[in-house]
Amino acid sequence: MNEMRTAMLSDAGVLSAIGKTPLVRLTNVFKNCHFKLFAKLEMLNPGGSIKDRTALSILRNGVDLGQITARTVVIESSSGNMGIGLAQACALLGLRFICVVDPKTTQQNIRILKAYGAEISHVTEPDPMTGEYLQARIDRVQQLLSTIPDSFWPNQYSNIYNARAHYQTMQEVIDSLGQVPDYLFCATTTCGPAWSRPWRPRSAWAASWWARCWCRCTTRRARGLATTCA
Repeated sequence: MNEMRTAMLSDAGVLSAIGKTPLVRLTNVFKNCHFKLFAKLEMLNPGGSIKDRTALSILRNGVDLGQITARTVVIESSSGNMGIGLAQACALLGLRFICVVDPKTTQQNIRILKAYGAEISHVTEPDPMTGEYLQARIDRVQQLLSTIPDSFWPNQYSNIYNARAHYQTMQEVIDSLGQVPDYLFCATTTCGPAWSRPWRPRSAWAASWWARCWCRCTTRRARGLATTCA
């Protein structure tokens, strides 16, 4: 367990490249506008998305609590990004990882998962009650957890360390700007970025901004702005 913790905190290896993504000012989106627009380039995390932060945060907490050991099998439902984030971390830590996917998962993502050594469990039919693949994937995860000893479910959908991963994301934004932003536009799926707020902010800026921030999180079906903070 100490070796895994050391690997997660090391300044070497792929996990050390997670976070600290550039904040770039966009000057050609709106001409002659009265505000400054910036984009946080989360696709530059090593796994290609913001979910690298979530995966590392949840696994690190699992190791700290003794829920993850060298013998643990990590099992998660994902259509892509979270699975890739977990797969690259598990590959470095030497953990077995099973990713539960459905027909909507792209072949590209499946190839990436397999390249990291992940095992793929395919759900082929949606949940009969909801008609959704998500519930069917979660049911498969529960089945696997019940049959595989020493298994661990990150449960990105309700794990508080999903949201807490993004305290650092927001702090990076504030540090890069040198002030709190007036508005934050953030696409959400499991709503980790939407519901994160610094419980121990490193600056008065972060504390005051989040104290007056209101958040509205929509589902993945909402085509457009998922979260607004003002």
